[in-house]
Amino acid sequence: MAVDVEPAPRSSGAHHDTPDGGRPVPPVARRRWSPRRILLIVALMAALLAVLLLTGGADEGPTAENRSAEDAVPPPAGMLEDGFVVFTDAETGITLQHPESWVPLARPEGTRRLLLTPGGDSSVSVRVEPIEGTVETPEQLVEIQAVTDRIAAAEGVQVVKREPVEINGMLGISYLSRFTDEASGTKVANAQYFLFQGNTMYILLFQAAPEEQFDRLAPQFNRVLASFRAPPPAPGAEAPVPTAAEK
Repeated sequence: MAVDVEPAPRSSGAHHDTPDGGRPVPPVARRRWSPRRILLIVALMAALLAVLLLTGGADEGPTAENRSAEDAVPPPAGMLEDGFVVFTDAETGITLQHPESWVPLARPEGTRRLLLTPGGDSSVSVRVEPIEGTVETPEQLVEIQAVTDRIAAAEGVQVVKREPVEINGMLGISYLSRFTDEASGTKVANAQYFLFQGNTMYILLFQAAPEEQFDRLAPQFNRVLASFRAPPPAPGAEAPVPTAAEK
């Protein structure tokens, strides 16, 4: 009579010892995760994340949307985000913006309140000069032109263009000129602005040396000019008349 014999499990080659010395115990089969169980675990994790966001998210600091703005380091006092700084002259009250990289060449002294260089022999200066009377109309601007011509069109200077301007509510006259430096032979280009408010004349001089640098520096010169502000004159205030030495 034939006897059915259950086939013995195949050996993997590794020996599995048993406490009673019987035949080897087959390796434990790996547990398989059913799709249903995986979906259940994912759902539980999503629910837990939602609870954490609703209960504790407000106390964990800025969100991803505003973290970059809040974590940004603010610029130093007087520093603008685009690399410009704000210059304020405490004595005269004038303010303007200029690149931080421009180097001061001298301290404020007398009527000269600012002298900077953007590099090389180029320079930017601001002077504050008292005048007699005021310049508030186009007719008065024509009358003061004899004074500005004497300054801007000095001997050896070729005036290329002269025209009336208005900058931040101040009437003025602008000059575009050129000259050759006698010592070095360098050709220099100037953009000079005479602005008037109350009994004060503000002189802004933008000088490019050599003159080929003017086009490169022009955007920065324009930014400085557009940012220039002067305090309004006090009611009834009169500027002192310059002495002969000051003239």
